Amino acid sequence: MTTRFGLICIIVIFLISTTVVSMPLPPFTDAYTEISTPIGTVVWGRLDSDKTWTADNSPYIIEGYVTVANGVTLSIEAGVTVHVNRSLSGGELYVDGNFVVSGTEDAPVILTSNSTSPAFDDWGNLWVNSSAHAEMNWTEMWFGHGFLIVSDGNIIHNSKFIEDSNGVSVIGSGNLLDGVTVSQEFLAPAIWVTGPINTITNSTLRNNTIGLLLDFGASGSIIVNITFKGNSNYGLGIRESISGIRVHHNNFIANTRQAVAKEANALYNDTYPSGGNFWSDYTGIDECSGPNQDVCPDPDLIGDTRYDIPHVTTGLPVAWDFYPLMCPTWGCISVPAAPTNLTAELTGSDFENVTLAWNLSEDDVDGQGSLVRYDILKGTNYSSNSSEYMLHDSVLDGISSYEDIGAGEGDPNNYFYVVCAVDFTENFTCSDGQAGKFTRPLSEGPNLVSFPLILTNESTEFVLRTVSFDKAWFFDSFDQEWKSVVKSKPYPNDLEYLNHTIGFWVNVKSISNFTVAGVVPSTTTIHLRTGWNLIGLPSFNSSFTVAELKSITSVLRIEGYDPVSSPYHLRVLADSDILAPGYGNWLWVDVETIWIVECS
Repeated sequence: MTTRFGLICIIVIFLISTTVVSMPLPPFTDAYTEISTPIGTVVWGRLDSDKTWTADNSPYIIEGYVTVANGVTLSIEAGVTVHVNRSLSGGELYVDGNFVVSGTEDAPVILTSNSTSPAFDDWGNLWVNSSAHAEMNWTEMWFGHGFLIVSDGNIIHNSKFIEDSNGVSVIGSGNLLDGVTVSQEFLAPAIWVTGPINTITNSTLRNNTIGLLLDFGASGSIIVNITFKGNSNYGLGIRESISGIRVHHNNFIANTRQAVAKEANALYNDTYPSGGNFWSDYTGIDECSGPNQDVCPDPDLIGDTRYDIPHVTTGLPVAWDFYPLMCPTWGCISVPAAPTNLTAELTGSDFENVTLAWNLSEDDVDGQGSLVRYDILKGTNYSSNSSEYMLHDSVLDGISSYEDIGAGEGDPNNYFYVVCAVDFTENFTCSDGQAGKFTRPLSEGPNLVSFPLILTNESTEFVLRTVSFDKAWFFDSFDQEWKSVVKSKPYPNDLEYLNHTIGFWVNVKSISNFTVAGVVPSTTTIHLRTGWNLIGLPSFNSSFTVAELKSITSVLRIEGYDPVSSPYHLRVLADSDILAPGYGNWLWVDVETIWIVECS
């Protein structure tokens, strides 16, 4: 490292390639300035007296840089968001003094890009320089260049670093990183340690290129209870010529290479019976116990044979875990919990895509757990148990949405989706519910329609947004009156909402597709009142006949849509006719009844 006005270069040379990271430092002569604006508090310059960034004045917007002078404290309250604008001076936060971040689990402090479309490497670095001291709790850093800890004795608790191009670099000594999550770092290791006697514990490094690199100078590092998961090159790498490394009670799950080393300079297990690490690719058995695993039969949840750590280039064993754990640190593996609340929406400027969203599996919490991905299964014909659906795509654990490009408006097929949580042993559990996309072409003039999906937004304009229409109308059998929406009316319309239980008329101005996306209903209850009822069929049962409906309800007569039967475009349906989803039907009922509709 050169002077403050020089060029700082950090060179990574290890194991896969050489990466050079350089950043010219800006001048530090501008006084600290803070301006309140309608969009937030804009700040820049050198802070020469103590300052607190408050939740009341959030968000803060850094223009160019803010530097905290030696001996000065910048405190940030819980719930504050800091947006950083990249500029010629990089978009940076430099700390030469004290940095106290007091986020909480419910109100973290967030450092992120100020772009309306934030992306990887949008702004510069958060620097904790050689004279600085940082205590950071519940801090999130998104879309930056990196977080550099140059000084000694800093404490980072319960913090996340996501989609920052160069992850976290620990250059000083005696630092504690506890409860840290680093994910989606691709240009450098998620955590890169070059200083001695640092401790990293209770953390998650997942879906990066490299999880953790202990480079030259990292002697005495303690690595305990870290989950290394899904890192595309390796989870843990340890350089030669360093010593005193302790690596135990970590979980190595589905990394391309779990760990690599240059020599046997680390201890990969604690003493017996505490044990070593969990390795998802360990093939040994557990039949014995004891320091030498020779008391048999007496299983102890520690593998009877060692786990080999290979040399980075030759692949030959150079180090060993003599007490590999048979189960992850959170407990032995069971079938993963299913994702829940699966929904679908049409997205894109022309509604051409279908976007799925779901709640993460209970076993997918900040990378802890054995989950490695979500599989998206898709079919064109409804299957109640999804057995006929095929694997369409997958997303990594921690991701709770997926966009199916081109599957929405304009694609003539109906689609059905389930999402399955999959662990590293390929055990899986799929969502109980299904999502779907339904489409039906409509001709010019009056069409009698319905939709067989539960939509998140049931306003009439939203439901019919893919249709060119001027009027829609519906007979409300409860109020015994017609309700309508007429676009040319200057006064309010009374057909405000549509749902999956009703049929309704729509007058189409030009040939359109009626396309919707939502949740496939498993069971629907429809209250049929005496007289005429205008209903839809919230089911994808392709063989449900008029006769079947009459047999289970008090329906006596059904009239359906017939485009050539003027003037009402209706005909009486025969008992053998199929009731199809997407079409409305008139039902004559002589006694009020409840119709329970199964989707299949």
